[in-house]
Amino acid sequence: PLRTGARTRIVSTAWHRRSVCDGAFAARNAGGRIRGAGATGVKPRRTRREAKRLWIKACTKWRGLLWCGDWTITYESSDNTTDADGWHTLAAVKVKPQYREVMMTVDYEQVRHLTKAEIEEKARHEMIHVATGEVLDVAHEMLRALPRAKFDEFNRALSTAVETATTRLEIVLRRHKDA
Repeated sequence: PLRTGARTRIVSTAWHRRSVCDGAFAARNAGGRIRGAGATGVKPRRTRREAKRLWIKACTKWRGLLWCGDWTITYESSDNTTDADGWHTLAAVKVKPQYREVMMTVDYEQVRHLTKAEIEEKARHEMIHVATGEVLDVAHEMLRALPRAKFDEFNRALSTAVETATTRLEIVLRRHKDA
């Protein structure tokens, strides 16, 4: 578990757009519970336990490849969260660089519906956020010196830039692996 009293940063949130293949979200948004293929029209590819095992396996792989072996990662399950635009959080990472600790919150219900390749892609993306967590922590500390109005403006720009850079790095790693 993470130490109390230390600052945490939300470094990343991977988002999934509602689609036909993610039919489980339709049942949730309609107020229903997921009851299998009959309720959602989409049968999960695997059990929650298998989804968690595959997620942790993929994160462990990329943890080593990205030289994050000295980081302690705690995995936490979460329920599906939806923002105002209908986007669903698949995984969120809170990094404490000073302690080399990470709290990764994952919605395994969503992971159940992903292919192994998609799980690998999402885990790789989150682990890149872990690898770059120290840089983002320094940027947040510098932003704190700004007035509140400027802080919000620059924080939004920083969040967009971090997500864009992380996605580009993830694509480079994927293409390099395939080459």
